[in-house]
Amino acid sequence: MTAYLDGEKCRIEVADSGPGFPSRRALRTAAQASAGCPPEQQPSASHPAGGPAGARTAKRPADTAESGRGLWLIEELADHVHFGNRPGRGAVVSFDKVLKWREGALLMVS
Repeated sequence: MTAYLDGEKCRIEVADSGPGFPSRRALRTAAQASAGCPPEQQPSASHPAGGPAGARTAKRPADTAESGRGLWLIEELADHVHFGNRPGRGAVVSFDKVLKWREGALLMVS
């Protein structure tokens, strides 16, 4: 895992040595099926948070699930997420979070 700051953005990258993620085509198919997307909407393995529902790759876990929340939480909380593979070496997830208060934010510190 690596984390670094770039101006007002924090980027975190997590890599593992597992089997990696399915191909982008498989991710699209799974995301479309879970979101009920029509086939013409083509979600991506890289997307800004808050994009079309079909762009999500992680399905919301059941409230009683004991695991499976990690990727879903990253997609819900980060401003940008990218899923990738390192050929023969595992998966990489990188995500950004903007660290600047937006105009009109509900939680402002005085």
